[in-house]
Amino acid sequence: MTVDESSQAITLLLLFVGLFLSWSKALISAAIAIVIRNRAVSLALALIVGALEGLFGSRLELLDIYLTRDGWATIDALTLITVALSALASLLWWLIARMPFELMRRVGARAAN
Repeated sequence: MTVDESSQAITLLLLFVGLFLSWSKALISAAIAIVIRNRAVSLALALIVGALEGLFGSRLELLDIYLTRDGWATIDALTLITVALSALASLLWWLIARMPFELMRRVGARAAN
């Protein structure tokens, strides 16, 4: 691994950490994990919302750019990487919320029997 490759890896890691530490992503993904009971639908929705948040920004600040034809032409490799990393961050927040919720639900079901 050369210096340039290691700096790219560090840049991607920092980009992911920044996306992961977004409070809006954590809140939305956790809410999806808890409110939607069907696991597959919940997971798919969390990934879609995370990807859209990566594309448009957490406050939808990039929405007006993509409403134009020239805006869609500006999508490059970094944008696609950001979308993928944002979806991955949403997936991790979904897991962090879903695992304790499922555990509590199963323990509650056993206690009821």
